[in-house]
Amino acid sequence: DIRWLTPSSAEPDESAIRQPMPEMLELVEGTTEVRGSAARGRILHKLMEEVLSGLTADTSDALAARAVELVQQLGFVEAASPSAGLHGEEIANSITRTLTQDLVQRFRSSLVPEFSVFGLSHHDEHLDACAGVADAVALNSSGNPDFVFDWKSTVSPTPDDMQKHAAQLRIYLDQLNVEKGALVYMTTGQIVEVTRATAAGV
Repeated sequence: DIRWLTPSSAEPDESAIRQPMPEMLELVEGTTEVRGSAARGRILHKLMEEVLSGLTADTSDALAARAVELVQQLGFVEAASPSAGLHGEEIANSITRTLTQDLVQRFRSSLVPEFSVFGLSHHDEHLDACAGVADAVALNSSGNPDFVFDWKSTVSPTPDDMQKHAAQLRIYLDQLNVEKGALVYMTTGQIVEVTRATAAGV
């Protein structure tokens, strides 16, 4: 039997959720109320991909201008404030907040955005087949994955959200044979380090 794993869309199983609570590494207080949405999440992920690929400069003006373009391309009109909807300056600030985190800066020069992950894991009674895309993967000097980042646009993540997100990230860690990764909550500045399940003794 083959069980397909799609980390970004599938609900994790109970064994994955029961892993130890991830360690909170960093918290930067948000300065403004933000209205979250799926569209905002898409724009944040797209901008991170473009910045890490060198397609968009990481200056405040360039990020805000590109954010407004993406808002319009999705068929929306920029809101007057972050609490009212999609707001270019707020989105740009979230990108800047993410890029200036110590952990992100440590790996930035080696980050590959939108890293495709395909793999098989053998179990006693079935195979786990994984097909997904990790938001960003840091490569070591040998060109192998060394650390995995998962950008999160969630405005107010709960402990339950973090557990589920960590379980999803652990699928990528397992498939890429990487020991650690991090959930980066782009709105709040929270950094949550996640350890591979097998490394935690499971």
